[in-house]
Amino acid sequence: YQRRVHGDSLSSHLSDMSDHEQDHEETTEEVADTYYEPIVKLEEVKLPTGEEDDDVFYLQRCALYRFDETSKEWKERGKGDVKLLKNKHSGRVRLLLREDKTLKLRLNHYVPDAELQSNPGSDRSWVWRCKDYSEEPANSYTFAIRLRDTDTANAFKSKWEEVRAINANAKPTEAAEKSADKPAEAEKKPEEAKSEDKKEEEAKSS
Repeated sequence: YQRRVHGDSLSSHLSDMSDHEQDHEETTEEVADTYYEPIVKLEEVKLPTGEEDDDVFYLQRCALYRFDETSKEWKERGKGDVKLLKNKHSGRVRLLLREDKTLKLRLNHYVPDAELQSNPGSDRSWVWRCKDYSEEPANSYTFAIRLRDTDTANAFKSKWEEVRAINANAKPTEAAEKSADKPAEAEKKPEEAKSEDKKEEEAKSS
């Protein structure tokens, strides 16, 4: 069934539609001007980053790569701010990088007592190998960092050498000795900690 509109009926029909649209627009404007007080006010919550006990010793934009032993090729880990973070208690310095946008941890280890190696074919890139704790389980990897220019790359190397000396002379606190070489964000899982506490209690009771 199709509705047919002729002559004056069409004009009347269009007029009715126009009045309806105008009423709808006025109603929409009234709704748009209405303000509703929120029932619940949410406060901003700051999530812990694991960097609360650290001071930023150095910060620079870079691209990070890791060598894949299986495919025998370099793979990008992420781009972001690489940081040298000095612990307020132990004095030791670690290297950390979070990927832009996702903030996923891509690099997290204490600066080892090892020299940076030049990357053939690039004067703004350095290579090193160490045990990294950004993933579990921790493992030793070969990393490469690419900075924006030669001067920035040389400044990074100078800071690296400075930190090597700091870490070599730093006296670990009792807490640092218990965690061995693990950076702050590579703490043990709760179930592992409970298991060790239980073993200590059994040893004391015996």
